[in-house]
Amino acid sequence: MKYFLILGSNPSLSLAEILAISGNDDNFQKVQAHDRRFVFIETKKEINCAELVKKMGGAIKIGIISMEKNNLGIADFIQTAGTANIDFKYKFGFSVYSQVRMNINRFAMEFKKYLKEDGVSSRWVTSKENDLSSVIVEQNKLVEKGVDFCVFKIGNIFYLGKTLAVQDFKGLSRRDYGRPERDDESGMIPPKLAQIMLNIAQVKEKTVFLDPFCGSGTILAEASVMGVKKIYGTDISQKAIDDSRKNLNWLQRDERYNANFQLHKISATKVSEIIEEEIDAVVTEPYLGPQRGEHDLHKTVSELENLYSDSLKSIYQCLKKGADVVMVWPVFVSRAGDKKKLFLDKINHSGFEIVPLINQEYLKNNMFSLSQKGGIVYGRPGQKVWREIIHLKKK
Repeated sequence: MKYFLILGSNPSLSLAEILAISGNDDNFQKVQAHDRRFVFIETKKEINCAELVKKMGGAIKIGIISMEKNNLGIADFIQTAGTANIDFKYKFGFSVYSQVRMNINRFAMEFKKYLKEDGVSSRWVTSKENDLSSVIVEQNKLVEKGVDFCVFKIGNIFYLGKTLAVQDFKGLSRRDYGRPERDDESGMIPPKLAQIMLNIAQVKEKTVFLDPFCGSGTILAEASVMGVKKIYGTDISQKAIDDSRKNLNWLQRDERYNANFQLHKISATKVSEIIEEEIDAVVTEPYLGPQRGEHDLHKTVSELENLYSDSLKSIYQCLKKGADVVMVWPVFVSRAGDKKKLFLDKINHSGFEIVPLINQEYLKNNMFSLSQKGGIVYGRPGQKVWREIIHLKKK
């Protein structure tokens, strides 16, 4: 079976996430990247798109490819929609993801005419963009009571499909802005990025998990949402531990999320003193330096390099052989736009190997890119501190 996945705002990071997921599931046979906006996924059997997209931070939409043809006609759209036995107002829309010249108006009018002749009332859902956003698809219930036609073109071949699931933006927003404690002062990792990093670390239900810089508990919460049952969180700040506990208790009011959390106030440089079992995976965003005001950049970088080096030494002692560590390293952006990163050779990663987030075969056409450390830089214009996602594995 062939599916499509619409990538998020950082296509390289979204690609890294689906590659990690597919590499950990025998059902996935191939991930094909022909464009920065989407990938095709070939599987042995049907996948639960709604379940998959809820656990992915970098997927906007997931759907199935129904047609591969040199030309598309209205009969292809009718067959893809599957409009039998409709007894409600049917909504439909079009999302075009390639540089394709198509008379969408004509297809829309012909499809509307077909529905009318079949006794079905309908509405064409449109957007200012060439594609419908996940919000538009969800608000108009195009998955449940309509169709979002998705059109792609690679070479001379058209691919026609329909959306089966969209990103759970409501759940992500609720877990971000609806939780009782948020720490805007020190900065917080977005839940979507936490999900991506957890997938890169290939966490599972039986994973023994650690976040040694847990802050207000975003990564801990997303690990629970993804089904992890044994979770450790540590932080040097008592406020962070208290905030994490409040947020996790709030999350666990939903009976689906029932992980065993253990929270400890301790520096990440001493975490091996309190962890009594081997850890399978670590995902963390360490202290990234001052988020506001002026500061001595060289001093900050030196202090962070020492902190990360000492923390990795302690974390290493807790890990199983082959355990994954996916972490954020800061990238400082000057007023002139220059970027300064931590120096790899100054951080003691002895005993770890660096795992590139994307295989070389996906880098040949320059649509996706990695940093010199094999990571991916993530940020928005105007941010003083960007994030570089790094994947380490214990040798």
